[in-house]
Amino acid sequence: MKYLVINNNLPDLIVNKGESDTIPFDPQRIVGENYDFEIDIYQSLKQIIGEEKYDAFIVFINLDKHNNLEFDGLDIAYTLRLSPELRHQYAPIIFLGSLKLEQVLRLNKKANILLTKGVFYFVLSNEASASIDELKHIDITPEEYIDFIERINVPAPGNYQTHHSVANEWALIRYFSMINNDDLNEKYKTLKGKIEELNYFNTLHFKYSEANIHRQKFALKRNDPISIIDGIVGKKIGIIDDECVKGWGAFYDYWFSKSGAEILLFDKFEKGKPKESLINDIRKWIDNQKSLASLCDAYIIDLRLHDDDFYNADIDNLSGLQIADYIKKKINPGIQIVISTASNKVWNYQKCFEKGITSFVVKESPETNNTKEETRKSLVYFNREIRKAFQKSYLADIYNVISELKSENVFSKTVASKEFYDLVFSTNGLLDQIFNLLNLDDKRDPVLNQCLLLCFQILENYCDHPLVSNFTNNSFRNLAGGCIFDEKGSQKDIFLYKSNENTLLTWFTLKLDWFDFQVEDSRKTPVDFELFPKQKLLMNEIIGLDSAFLVKMISVLVFRNSINNDEVRRLMKLRYYRSNVAAHQTGNVDLEKFKLSSDDIKFLILLFKKIFK
Repeated sequence: MKYLVINNNLPDLIVNKGESDTIPFDPQRIVGENYDFEIDIYQSLKQIIGEEKYDAFIVFINLDKHNNLEFDGLDIAYTLRLSPELRHQYAPIIFLGSLKLEQVLRLNKKANILLTKGVFYFVLSNEASASIDELKHIDITPEEYIDFIERINVPAPGNYQTHHSVANEWALIRYFSMINNDDLNEKYKTLKGKIEELNYFNTLHFKYSEANIHRQKFALKRNDPISIIDGIVGKKIGIIDDECVKGWGAFYDYWFSKSGAEILLFDKFEKGKPKESLINDIRKWIDNQKSLASLCDAYIIDLRLHDDDFYNADIDNLSGLQIADYIKKKINPGIQIVISTASNKVWNYQKCFEKGITSFVVKESPETNNTKEETRKSLVYFNREIRKAFQKSYLADIYNVISELKSENVFSKTVASKEFYDLVFSTNGLLDQIFNLLNLDDKRDPVLNQCLLLCFQILENYCDHPLVSNFTNNSFRNLAGGCIFDEKGSQKDIFLYKSNENTLLTWFTLKLDWFDFQVEDSRKTPVDFELFPKQKLLMNEIIGLDSAFLVKMISVLVFRNSINNDEVRRLMKLRYYRSNVAAHQTGNVDLEKFKLSSDDIKFLILLFKKIFK
């Protein structure tokens, strides 16, 4: 029989058993505040075992001969059982101690291992050697190993101040396990190095959490590749995470670079710095980006950035939410924010959405016992939420456009335009209402329909403004004449309609047809227009839904504001949708063929910039 003896001046009758090797372990070698016994004993076992195959292990339950209550040997046994890479996780373990078994079980919770298969305990005596010789040294079975996992419980290491740190490192290791080998990529190699440097990776708690997921065999092997995040090429994302130096910064850098985006990392986390000082440092970092016109398109912010957050019951005072609140209220409410956290408390989730946060991503923790497939889905979900944030990042630009229009527009200095100015540009005016709706939800049809109605309300009031145009009526629906005024007040006649002759002297004409999204039995409607090089006399009748408004709109936008023809045609299409869907459900539109999107509302806002600046 070949034993490995974990020795602390054991008697010769034990040390000299067969071909035994020994590890003389001296607790006095513990030096430095960062010393970790679990990592030390793992490295020692790994070195001494090497390629050897042992039939059993003899462990003195207490390696410190000066303290009978230090049960170091239990950690050694757990390390053997929970480290498959040592190749002896099923091997018999023989404990020797000076206390009775009942005493050990009463004094230390980890002593539960003594009640599992393949583990034996002897009180150190002359009879112990003979008893060991009588044992049948048979490895435990996989089923008995599962029973061992279910009987034990390994607490988080004492040098981790919070569950937050444990969960962060666990999630990082698990996410890394989902990534295919990419050793030719320098950022991947940096990330891999960071993972290997994590102390938690070698702790008993990690090994126990890993083994506890007995539904799978979890190891750092590569799986089918997870798709990169599409639609974020050239985008910039800010990372504010106190765990960034431990590897999360490297993970984000690698993961986003693979998708064509870049990160801007706040990494000035100093141990012991007051919470308010840290928050001020982060605010200055963001302010500096604004001053340089280099704000990020979106930010990932950890919910708790300071140790004080773990002792604060007031959610509003969590440092991550304070930073998010600062960005939304002081920088730009259109900037998208993803809150990342190791906490899955529902009230945190609710508070984030109350503050306008785009998404709330919960990092995996050991307690969730996720399978590999669940971890994979978690990373896929993370990708989806980041993609969603970038899809809404246009709102920051929209907010800037609206802010510029509110501070300076062609109507701001005109007393005669006060009513129009108040309607469109004032606080909570139509432009603000459109932005707030999009910021709330830019996907749901009712919200987008309302935005479209508000946009055309602005356009209708603009086209009817006395400083912009003058259209006269001679009947309920038909326009008798129309002219526009340029910004200097000069008049340009666009058309004159003679109803008694049914003729029109005009610079353009409407063209009737069907939009491709109209149902088959709907009437023809204006879908296009034709400009003339000079005014032309036509036999004409203004027909079709919204024709009167379309004539005004084309007259103003083309001849006053020089809006190009394609943009005007897009407006005609949106106007038909507005009148047949957003305002009235006429049934003339096949909603499978045309779906209003946030891009259409964005188009209208940018159009306002052209006509109001």
